[in-house]
Amino acid sequence: MNDYYVNRVKEQNEDLKSKKVREDLKISLTDKAYEELKLLAYKAGFQCAEQLLSSFVGDLTGWGGSNGSDERDCADRWFERALVHVNITQILGTFCTIMTIIWKICLSCWKMKIISRMHIKTILMKITTRPTRAEMNALLC
Repeated sequence: MNDYYVNRVKEQNEDLKSKKVREDLKISLTDKAYEELKLLAYKAGFQCAEQLLSSFVGDLTGWGGSNGSDERDCADRWFERALVHVNITQILGTFCTIMTIIWKICLSCWKMKIISRMHIKTILMKITTRPTRAEMNALLC
């Protein structure tokens, strides 16, 4: 057997010894969500919803017991899809907020005759176009 797998099995077995109830981990569920979760757990052969969630966390993290590589792959795909959706939503929301603030600042400056319409157009075009590699490097430094 490959050394990686031998070490991984040893590490998994050691990690299983640390399994305990985590006091800082609490979730809020509606009554219907909780009832449905219990039904799904029973349907899958678990005695309670906690076992179902622990099983899923094992597949998602690769620790604490797993149901196999297919289940780990499915959990990874679920996480990527859920994470990407949340991040895109947050990014778009932040972008819209920033654009609104910039637009209000530009409008106020134009009303006070600090900048011209051409300056506003230039500013808005600059921030809505993709930055060049040099601009990105300057931002990251």
